[in-house]
Amino acid sequence: MTCREAILSNDYIDLIWKTDTVSSMEDSLLYAQCVQRVSSLFTVFYVERERLFGARQSLPVGDFTGMACYAPMETESLEKSGIYAIQRQPALELSGEKVIIGFLDSGIALEQEVFRTGSGRSRVLALWDQTDQSGTAPEGFLYGSVYTSTDIDRMLTEGWEELPGRDESGHGTKVASSAAGSPLFDMDFTGAAPEAQIAFVKLKEAKPFMREMQRIPQDVVAYEEADLMLAIRWLDELASQEGKPLVICIALGSNAGGHTGGDGTRAVSPDAGAEGRPGDRRGGGK
Repeated sequence: MTCREAILSNDYIDLIWKTDTVSSMEDSLLYAQCVQRVSSLFTVFYVERERLFGARQSLPVGDFTGMACYAPMETESLEKSGIYAIQRQPALELSGEKVIIGFLDSGIALEQEVFRTGSGRSRVLALWDQTDQSGTAPEGFLYGSVYTSTDIDRMLTEGWEELPGRDESGHGTKVASSAAGSPLFDMDFTGAAPEAQIAFVKLKEAKPFMREMQRIPQDVVAYEEADLMLAIRWLDELASQEGKPLVICIALGSNAGGHTGGDGTRAVSPDAGAEGRPGDRRGGGK
């Protein structure tokens, strides 16, 4: 079985491994079909379920855990959030220029005008569709397919009916429109950062086994924590390559973990320390 097949297979469980522990990575690799690095602190292991639950005594010593699952959250209007008031301040001129906004969600309707420039070109810098195994995975990743702005523009020009990143629920499209949509003057609409570049990750949904473990109905939209963490790594590496600041929008939530407001930072910032998010250290935009 290939790594791509193991990552997608319900016969394999995804484990987040805390890699700054005393156990050696070499020993840990013996128990996993495939491994993907998230950061210097966390790694995702894909282990055959039968082997994991049938031979507990042979598991390596280390700090690992199963994934929480995340579901889409409700969105609010720009008017209620006060975005319009900020945009109208002439001294601030905040439009998202020279900034990348990254999204990880259900997908994005690339053909919509709200994600295109006045000349018809796509404002999506890059798209990683974790559910699409027909193309080439991003460099350093083992699954999904990545599409550049050049690829997307070609598809739009050729009039493709089936575009990557297809948004079945509409949640990701709505979130990205509100945060970074282009002005649609005939509809009296604009996103919060209409001049920002968009980077999008369409998340693959949680495996049936993970849903069973967490008592999540099979027909409810849910995403695994490991896929969120890897999506953030990809977004951060993309912003580093572009040399631009990165803002990540995560309109997802979970009942897992603490409820005090001081927990849940692992998935949001897998490699943040005293220096903060890597994106905060790059050049500014407006």
